[in-house]
Amino acid sequence: MVAAHPEIFGWLDIDKKSMSILIPVYGFIASVLPVWLLLLPRDYLSTFLKVGTILALAIGIIFVMPHFNMPPFTKFVEGGGPIVGGPVIPFIFITIACGALSGFHATIGTGTTPKMIGREHDVLFVGYGAMLLEGFVAIMALIAA
Repeated sequence: MVAAHPEIFGWLDIDKKSMSILIPVYGFIASVLPVWLLLLPRDYLSTFLKVGTILALAIGIIFVMPHFNMPPFTKFVEGGGPIVGGPVIPFIFITIACGALSGFHATIGTGTTPKMIGREHDVLFVGYGAMLLEGFVAIMALIAA
């Protein structure tokens, strides 16, 4: 739709040289400006959209109550798997580390979260909450799939 209107598309058609200048300029401005001026209004509103989507998916799963045809344990639990061969034990640590890193990424990996935490004590709640919420989303994605 945007490409069909040249008057709108002209603003988005940026050449390589201009883009290589604009990206560092935006990075500098984003790192210098305070959170309340640059990100807070936008992130505050998008948080409602994200949490609302997660809640809508959870409510949808509750109403649909899908029937699971796959048994809780398959022949791959003793070792081997449909994609990567090997026992379950090493791979479970990768799964646990992935969840831990997701919570760490939500807390530290972005530039926004550390700027919005009022006290160091709140980091535990934010990081652990992010891991739990991401795990909840992963379980809902598995159910939906």
